[in-house]
Amino acid sequence: MADTKTWMFGTTSDFSKEIIKNLDNPICFGRHNVDYNDPDKFIKEHVVDNTPVNMVINVNLNNNIMLPKDSIQTLPGYKKYFMTITTNIFFFFRLLDEMNTLKIPVRVCYVTSTFANTRWYQAEEKKRPNIYVNNHKIEKDHVFKYSSVRLIQQSAMNSNISETCRVVGVNPAGLEDGDVMTNYALKISEMVNKPVDDEQWNRIYCLQGGLWYSQPMWED
Repeated sequence: MADTKTWMFGTTSDFSKEIIKNLDNPICFGRHNVDYNDPDKFIKEHVVDNTPVNMVINVNLNNNIMLPKDSIQTLPGYKKYFMTITTNIFFFFRLLDEMNTLKIPVRVCYVTSTFANTRWYQAEEKKRPNIYVNNHKIEKDHVFKYSSVRLIQQSAMNSNISETCRVVGVNPAGLEDGDVMTNYALKISEMVNKPVDDEQWNRIYCLQGGLWYSQPMWED
């Protein structure tokens, strides 16, 4: 799209590299040139005019601390967990909040998970109790931690939905299966360019199953 910047956050993973191949002249950001502890510094350096921005986000949310062996059955463990996961999530909340304040048009496609969403949507309006099913298969600590980090991430993004800001999350389930990475990357590049009135916005999409999760931005 003419007169639109494309920002790609996340540059080192194979998936990020594949996404970058499909984006139109992206400006790439990662830990080599962004301090996620200082969103205001990034805003001062890069939010410099009202040019619309298409943004793709594929950054690590400290998944290594979400292993079942890392228990949160104590209050100190619980507090430490939530303090650790918030840095990258807050960075993007703060960035989108500022762009909202300045009324800069922005469309965001970010990598997340469908794990913490309890309903998925098809034409038949079927429902699946996602967390309930998984809670009987995996240690509850892991269920709580993983669902929490993804819900916090999604809430931080969705709380910035506005007349000028649109967001959509994608779940790259089965990323290592066959040649799906190429198809997923192409789909993401298409989604971030969708019109602002497209019904995809403010939903979560499973790239593997083609299923839509969560509430749309508007109700019928």
